[in-house]
Amino acid sequence: MPIVSATAKKSKEVLSYYNPKTWKEKGLRWTIGLFVVTYIIFVFIFWFYWSREPDLFDVNA
Repeated sequence: MPIVSATAKKSKEVLSYYNPKTWKEKGLRWTIGLFVVTYIIFVFIFWFYWSREPDLFDVNA
């Protein structure tokens, strides 16, 4: 189970970046950069999702 504990540790580390205490420690420029990177990641995820071709369906059903 070391993979699970390593994943949990890494996810806690990533979530700590969104703690307001971390924002104060790192500064305004770092905080803005964090949210810009987060926004870009979400935009690419949604872009990929919406760019997929829908499955065919029967209109008469």
